[in-house]
Amino acid sequence: RDAGSRLREAADRTLVVDAGDREGDVPTLVVSTGGERVPLSALSAERVDRELGGATDERSAER
Repeated sequence: RDAGSRLREAADRTLVVDAGDREGDVPTLVVSTGGERVPLSALSAERVDRELGGATDERSAER
């Protein structure tokens, strides 16, 4: 929860990929980050771009 809260403060949007961990950390991350849960089967570059609106982390863009 603490890590999710810190992520929520650092990122304007969060996409949580659910790879079958329904009873584990995924629900907690979705709630603590305010993120959106996306099943792994629905994950694609286009989906990520659409959900995050082309958002980029400036630190990642510098790499």
